[in-house]
Amino acid sequence: IKGSLADFPFVDANNRPDPNKGSFIVTTTGKNTLIEYGTGWPVVEKFDFNASINAGTFELTSKKGQFLGNTIKDLKTTIPAIAIEHPILNIQGTLNSPTREAIKFINNSPVKESVQHLFDEATGSGEGKLMVNIDIPMDNLDAITFKGRYQFLDSNLSNSSMGIPNIEKIKGSVTFDEKNVKTENLNGMIFGGNTNIALTADPSKIIKVKLNGKFTDKGIEEKLGTGFTKLNGAADWEGLVEYKKPLLNIQISSNLKGIEMGYPAPFNKARDKEEKFYFSKKQNSQKNDEIEFKFSNIVNAKILRSEKNNLMVIDKGFIAINSDIKTNPQKGLYLKANLPYANLDDFISVFSGGDSHYHFKIDKADIALKSADLFDRRFNNIKIEIAPTNDGLKLPSEIKKISAAQTTTSQKVPNLDIKIEALEVNGKKIGKLELISNTSKQNITIQKFKVANDTNIFQADGEWLDWNKNSKSNINFNWKINNLGNTLDFMGYNNFIKDGDAEINGQFKWIGSPVNFDKNKIDGSFTLDIHKGTILKVEPGVGRLFGLVTLQSLPRRLSLDFRDLFGSGFIFDSINASIRMSNGIMKTTNFRMNGPAADVFMSGETNIIKETQDLNVKVTPHISDSLSIAALAGGPLAGAVAFVAQKILKDPLNKVLTSEYRIIGTWEKPEEVNNSASDKIKTTIDNTKNLFNDKKQ
Repeated sequence: IKGSLADFPFVDANNRPDPNKGSFIVTTTGKNTLIEYGTGWPVVEKFDFNASINAGTFELTSKKGQFLGNTIKDLKTTIPAIAIEHPILNIQGTLNSPTREAIKFINNSPVKESVQHLFDEATGSGEGKLMVNIDIPMDNLDAITFKGRYQFLDSNLSNSSMGIPNIEKIKGSVTFDEKNVKTENLNGMIFGGNTNIALTADPSKIIKVKLNGKFTDKGIEEKLGTGFTKLNGAADWEGLVEYKKPLLNIQISSNLKGIEMGYPAPFNKARDKEEKFYFSKKQNSQKNDEIEFKFSNIVNAKILRSEKNNLMVIDKGFIAINSDIKTNPQKGLYLKANLPYANLDDFISVFSGGDSHYHFKIDKADIALKSADLFDRRFNNIKIEIAPTNDGLKLPSEIKKISAAQTTTSQKVPNLDIKIEALEVNGKKIGKLELISNTSKQNITIQKFKVANDTNIFQADGEWLDWNKNSKSNINFNWKINNLGNTLDFMGYNNFIKDGDAEINGQFKWIGSPVNFDKNKIDGSFTLDIHKGTILKVEPGVGRLFGLVTLQSLPRRLSLDFRDLFGSGFIFDSINASIRMSNGIMKTTNFRMNGPAADVFMSGETNIIKETQDLNVKVTPHISDSLSIAALAGGPLAGAVAFVAQKILKDPLNKVLTSEYRIIGTWEKPEEVNNSASDKIKTTIDNTKNLFNDKKQ
């Protein structure tokens, strides 16, 4: 310090140093310091500086320090006029700023408000350079003004939480101040092609990003999934992103010229053909958005979503394929398609094994196909309906007739995990269906097939072997039925059996696919276990055969009148059997039916192709108790003797009257082989011998 103190701080009328009055110079240095320079701004750490005061001017320079990982390349801080009434501190700096660290700087400074929190959940990588110019009023630190520029140096930027696509290899600059943000010659790679990015933000607090570029097939597949592998080439596109905290709107459009689409018709396209593509997502509120999608004149979709448990779920919407629906008044997603032709084999081939980042659950659908190819079979006038739980899924009956033997080696069958809450086939409500299968090169493993309703639970597993060449099916199954009569009525065998619960277990194998269930080719076995039911009096077909087996004509054979025992049908306590099937013939050696009226034992075979039978039947009526009780009418002594005799002799009348006979003929006209008089006498004698043999034992 040099000069008269009366002239301190030795400046002229313009606050510039006046050497004629004297000099006042202060110099200092700092090492590894920390400096807070403004409210809300990140501090400077590990800061080395040289500072000086020369008359009325303050100056600080540095080439070392950090702002949240942004390292100082060159920094200069000045107060041009310390002595004036409202001095201003100015900071000018250039920082080496990796994109990741630049995002931290933005989100921890007042710049965050200028860009409307656009980078709150953004991530980045690569190098960049940050230049800032900050003016800080020394008497009002809250009135800071700033401007700056960030230069991307082959950087990457993403913000998936906002639905903005990843931007790679970014070059160019973004300039900003406390009121505005804009880009200068900013370009990057989006969807595999170079894209110009024009960003503006103004005091209205709306950030607009205009995108113009080219997308490539590889870029789309990488970003959206392997479900897009059938795209080839590149096409121009444009987009618009509008962001006003917290609402984000996105629009993307293209004429698709230059892209070849190898999907099945009508979603195919030649490379040079133009087809309109449009996608938009608009937020009406922070927890609601609306998605719109259009492709050519074929697909039109609109979907409304809302946030539930931090996830966006569909409230309602529609997807129209070659149809004219404009809205869906009901909840859920509705699909309506009306196509002249579809190659379903190609659809399966394209989408099996593929993945997509975007999925929609269809709640209701009406699909009409004038013709379609499936497993190399042509089907005409197909209508498929997927409805809510009350109605279920309706499938055309032709689909059940598909022969896997006609499947080509080029066919692909995807792994399946299907759940249908209410399946309906040909107008009949089947119930809930579950199917899980895995496909290898040659075999399909059926891990689970289950159909359940109020009266049935049918479960199966097995294998579809060599499915694309010489198809074979091996199936294990279990069928539990809690009302056999209702189930048979449902299957078309009306008034055959009343009530009864049943369980059937078996293993079948046949040539062909699981849906090609051919009774001529089945080989396997099953067990039958039925309890508490009534076989009703029925005449036609297989019912008439059971009429013979179940003693509905037994009183005629025994020349006795026991119709009061049988009423309008044969009541049984249990039916058990093990049955072997081969080439359309069922064989059993242990069919047994027990009831209060009689026991029936049967062996033999039935041809389910020709609907014929050759059965040996043994019937033992339960009449002894009734006869001894009847004897009681002749006096207590006679009744008591009859009752004791039958028990000591182990039901002698039952055994004497046991009848054995043979049933042949067709199901429609079953025939009982008549026994001659000598045969009847012989049977009675044999039964009587057996009676006394039992007594001796």
